[in-house]
Amino acid sequence: MYIFDGLALKIVQLDLEGNIITHFKVGKSYSDFCGVNDRWIIFMKMIYPPLEDRKGKLYDLPCSIELISHDGSKEREAFVFTRKTFLAPMAAASWDPWYSLLSQDGRRLYVCHSREYLIEVLDIETGKIICRFNRDFSRVKHTEQVWEKDFGRKYNFPKIKYEPDIRGLFLNGHFIWVKTAVSDEKKGDMFDVFDENGRFVDNFYLGLKGSLLAVQEGFLYLLEKDEAENLFIAKYKIIE
Repeated sequence: MYIFDGLALKIVQLDLEGNIITHFKVGKSYSDFCGVNDRWIIFMKMIYPPLEDRKGKLYDLPCSIELISHDGSKEREAFVFTRKTFLAPMAAASWDPWYSLLSQDGRRLYVCHSREYLIEVLDIETGKIICRFNRDFSRVKHTEQVWEKDFGRKYNFPKIKYEPDIRGLFLNGHFIWVKTAVSDEKKGDMFDVFDENGRFVDNFYLGLKGSLLAVQEGFLYLLEKDEAENLFIAKYKIIE
């Protein structure tokens, strides 16, 4: 398991019990750490316009996928996605989500960067989108948050009609778990399952409290709270 510390500009590798295996510095800040394969450390960097060009509207911001060799001697741009983001002179807010998932062999990057149900697959070495996949999905109406009314009046932030269809991507062996916007109070969050070629397999409700962080070697790792509201990571074994 790899963790990117954006403040310290450091990558930490842990084993599945939380012990540190190694750690190393990176040369600059990035917006997202996408993973590591046998050749590259993979990041995403969003490119923002200067403050004077932010006019209180949605912008299609470039999201550059950048590859860095393990020794830091080589660096190149693999692809540029776009992500809608709200920018005003003195404010900013997310609009489109960003989720990325590295395939088991480290050759493909699965990316969601749209509020609607869509996953694009990037071949990292060639820098080309090799496929896209989605499914028919009944959108979930957005529940307005407390901050939205005042923020909207002050900065002309657009009204949100629907929740983002996708809320997370996870890898379970050769299968991709897609966390959707559908949630049931008793059954939990609904996940769709696709094979690595984007073929829909099934869906299920994950009836556990907390937020899924990762799926690794037959275990689930969730962020949960105890009775005193203290956060902890819980580990569950998947029983087939």
